[in-house]
Amino acid sequence: MSVKERVLKGLDSLGIPYETIGHPPAHTMEECAEPAKRLGGVMPKNLFLRPRRQEEFYLCVTRPDAVYKASVVSRQAGASRLGFASGEELETHLLAQPGSASPLGLMFDEAQGVRLLVDEALKGEDRLVFHPCDNTCSVALSGKDFFEKFLPAVGHEAVFVSMEESGAAE
Repeated sequence: MSVKERVLKGLDSLGIPYETIGHPPAHTMEECAEPAKRLGGVMPKNLFLRPRRQEEFYLCVTRPDAVYKASVVSRQAGASRLGFASGEELETHLLAQPGSASPLGLMFDEAQGVRLLVDEALKGEDRLVFHPCDNTCSVALSGKDFFEKFLPAVGHEAVFVSMEESGAAE
């Protein structure tokens, strides 16, 4: 069974309604805009991060147009400067390839080794769109189901962060 099939089966087992569409591989946020539009939701940018000399991992889920500032996000996460983790680390923890990172991959993080950071601007979104760890498909589900059903079911809690320096907690 493919990773995509495992993600969809996981959503089914949780009773979370969703809609999917297939599309050509979407590697950039520009390429993700069309599937998000077709599904009527927001497709966040997903950054798989880690501090330089530590074995901690973070998935930062931001609005598509947000600018990632390592110092701003790192301070709020309580971590030393967060940089990008390797493709191998992404595959190990979330079963995704670069360009396919997704919070839906947290269902594979049984060791709870990945902390989830979510742009606070995404809190009120009615519909969120993610890759099911495969960038040839997009899955839309309600923001409420993502935060209130999916994350608790996979044992992850969202730590909300501000992507803007002025709103960043000290």
